[in-house]
Amino acid sequence: MRRLLATCLTCLTLFAPPAQAYTLDQAMAEIDALFQRGANPDEMALGIAGILRSVKASGVIDPDLAILYAMLADHLRLEARNPAYALQVAEDGLALIAGDAGQSDFQAALMASRAYALADLGRFAEAHAALTLALPTLARTFGAKDIADYKKHAAEWAEGQLGDFNTSALDIARDTLETAYDAQSSGSYGRVLVLAGSALLPMDTSFAEADLRAVNTEAEKLTAEALFSLGRHREAANAYMRALGYMTTTPWQLSGHPDWWGHVNTEAADIAFSTLNGLAAAATEINRPDVERAALAAAMDVVSSPRQRYTLLQRQARILAADGQIDAALDLLMQSRAIAEGAGLDVDALVAEFYVEMMRIYGQLVAQEPIATAAFIAVTDRVLAAHETHQMPNRDFFLYSAANVLRHGDVPDKTLEYARKALRWRQADLARKTDTGFGATQARRASRDTLEFFLHAAHTAASASDLPGQRVESCPSDDAYTSCLIVMPSD
Repeated sequence: MRRLLATCLTCLTLFAPPAQAYTLDQAMAEIDALFQRGANPDEMALGIAGILRSVKASGVIDPDLAILYAMLADHLRLEARNPAYALQVAEDGLALIAGDAGQSDFQAALMASRAYALADLGRFAEAHAALTLALPTLARTFGAKDIADYKKHAAEWAEGQLGDFNTSALDIARDTLETAYDAQSSGSYGRVLVLAGSALLPMDTSFAEADLRAVNTEAEKLTAEALFSLGRHREAANAYMRALGYMTTTPWQLSGHPDWWGHVNTEAADIAFSTLNGLAAAATEINRPDVERAALAAAMDVVSSPRQRYTLLQRQARILAADGQIDAALDLLMQSRAIAEGAGLDVDALVAEFYVEMMRIYGQLVAQEPIATAAFIAVTDRVLAAHETHQMPNRDFFLYSAANVLRHGDVPDKTLEYARKALRWRQADLARKTDTGFGATQARRASRDTLEFFLHAAHTAASASDLPGQRVESCPSDDAYTSCLIVMPSD
């Protein structure tokens, strides 16, 4: 029975009507329509890419369409600055016309496009071989000057150099990283992930190893920072470890001193410190104190500025506080404030004072003493005023942190004020961002704690208030605030 079924299916395949080929005339008519409506080069490239997708979907591809592959490959390399995609398109076109003697001219053009894309990507030996093989066919179509230029570029690639008709993938990666930094500054972390990911380069090219390591380190570090900001702390820690992998000769085993690759100059030390500090922060969030301590110990070797010493002391204070050493933690925080004041970092000094007062309240909680909140509220308001003056980011972090501390005291209205401002700031921040769909979704998920805390603060404030028109209904316990109906007067 199975054999009969297989035979029948084979017959159906053999006698099925042939699929309708997507012809060159159809394609050129669509391209002409794009020209007629004044499409720009990017729109033309998207149109051609769409045509090629339709061609593939038809199941039968006319070899005459090789010209579209050549056009798209050159646009991708020269205009869109995407040599990796240009290489893919050129190789798809070559596969389409393989063995078709009537397509030799387009075959040579595609081989040349492939060669230039390979050179852009730093694969010089392959680029030299590809263009050299195409030269005899190119000579039948192009003039002596063009052929001389081709030979000149091939000779440059043989020496491991880029020609004047090339755009280095390293330069493209660096430009992409600059765009990623701009996206990071605007809080578009989804775009950062896309851009930083596209800037990663393979290590098996002819580019200088130091350049490749530097670009890939920055790309992974940016990826880690974006993931952390989106609340994906475990993935962020892994990305920080990958960044460290590009900076070290051998993988760092979370103990001792990293075996740094090459000379660690000031710029490299700054990146190393930032990466290790970021790893420590991510480790805190995923409850890996061993990783946090190892990262901070390694960071001590690459500290090169007052702000870095300031940051390191604050992280060390957090570890001491977690171990119950409140007085020692307070001492480190006050040292960090002194460093900031000595370096003229006024805002940093104010933030250090915020942490000092927060640590004092934490000590009172541990000792089960009455909580004194006046000094903490005063410094919080000064920090928020500084953020307003200097248009600094992460205002919601201080608002949320302050509200989270004050919830242990007897100032429910102030707690609610900070919680409400944190939520509003977060909502406004989400509304003004232009990010990828993924980035926007992750950012909303990361805001959940802020919303839930606001609801808890509103519940607590309403329960404690005797103001007319303010009451709580259907709230059987403090833990059930997510299902409470809270009626509040408008402010």
